[in-house]
Amino acid sequence: MSQVNLIYERLRAESSITNEAILRSLIDYDLNSDEKKRKIDGENYYNNQNTAILEKKSKEYKIFTEHKIPTGFYKEIVDQATSYCVGKEIIIENLKDDKVIDINDFIYDLYLEARKKGISWLYMYIDRLGNLKYKIIDSIEIIPIYDTEFEDELLQVIRYYKMLVVENDQEYFRYKVEVYDKEKVSYYMENEKGEFFFDLAIQSNPIFYNSNKFMSLGKTDRIENFGWGVVPFIPLRNNKEDVYDLQIIKSHIDLFDELISGFANNISMFQEAILKVKDRGAQDWEEFWFLLKKYGIITCDDVSPTGDIDFLKVDIPYEARKVFIDIIRDLIYETAQAVDTRKLSEGNITNVVIKSRYSNLDLKADAGLRQLKSFIYQLYEFVNIYKKLKNQPLEDVENLKAIFNKKMIFNDSEIIEGIVKSDGIISKKTNISNHPYVTNIDDELEQIEEEEAQYKDEPDPEPKLVIEEVV
Repeated sequence: MSQVNLIYERLRAESSITNEAILRSLIDYDLNSDEKKRKIDGENYYNNQNTAILEKKSKEYKIFTEHKIPTGFYKEIVDQATSYCVGKEIIIENLKDDKVIDINDFIYDLYLEARKKGISWLYMYIDRLGNLKYKIIDSIEIIPIYDTEFEDELLQVIRYYKMLVVENDQEYFRYKVEVYDKEKVSYYMENEKGEFFFDLAIQSNPIFYNSNKFMSLGKTDRIENFGWGVVPFIPLRNNKEDVYDLQIIKSHIDLFDELISGFANNISMFQEAILKVKDRGAQDWEEFWFLLKKYGIITCDDVSPTGDIDFLKVDIPYEARKVFIDIIRDLIYETAQAVDTRKLSEGNITNVVIKSRYSNLDLKADAGLRQLKSFIYQLYEFVNIYKKLKNQPLEDVENLKAIFNKKMIFNDSEIIEGIVKSDGIISKKTNISNHPYVTNIDDELEQIEEEEAQYKDEPDPEPKLVIEEVV
């Protein structure tokens, strides 16, 4: 059982504990949990706010600007995996009605969120016009509560976030809490003491997800409230363990940031000559630097014959550092199962080499796509709940088939050369479907037929008289 579920069950077992106290305990635990910190790290590192280097304590004594340089590896790795898996349109075969919801409208952003933080959440609701709508909710705001036996049934979702409150002309940030179950959503607010209370300012709190009005003689006779029968949140997991992509490479990125920042600091430190001063006499260091900076002169002890000054040259070990930086860079991509696109531009690389370099990314993608398939089935099961309310034909969820078109970089000239050689050996449709410049196969075939018909109808040009002069 997860720690959150364990705390929840223990608190529920105590009859004296109120719902408000349970919420306070769960939120306090979640705010300080390692899982929450990892999600925040995922957001920060994706936005190039690498906390390890940016929050590193500066040296107490420094004579130069101390650089703290975060690198953007994580954003590149997350974007690459997202684009590879869902950068192209997902095709859902055997779908009867694609007008209720189109997964391609939101799947890129939802999958990106799962890559960044390990899991993402899609909230489903009906708008005022009766249409099924969705909203992507930040997983940092979510505490899921599952059943205690197998933890595969979602019982509740607690969403909490800060909002601005004005009291006595003073502005404060307080937590607002929304508790979703299978039938309704309940709203709570935090007071100045940090306690939660049931928000009576919201009319009809708790609010049911759906309602039916029954009319009689033009007037509302009664209103029947009802829920979905399930919690209207659908999780998309990055993998089975909800591990985010930063978890296995954070230490590598932090080391790379440290190396790059240290290298920049060395350059800043040694960009000016180091002076070796011998017997400067009674002159203090402030006067010494003033004369040097303003007039370009220095004085040494004119009494001692040993007074002197030398300019020291410091060589920065560039080559050794560069080799080590390259090693860490390779380790980041290898551990992350990502593709270093910089290496794809090295000479005339064949598609065989490109595919081999995509092999690790492909393995990682397969784990993510298995979770995406599970999400798609849950999504259309929820769509069926909506369609049942609307008396519309249901989808055969078990018969749905999701087709993913992975987005890989190819050597286009090599592909085109192979297509030309295959002309007449395989079908025209198969050949065209593999052409890198074709986006819609049916449109392309139709266009070819139109052009062939046009050329066929055109009369052959009249033969020209050619006179050869024999010498």
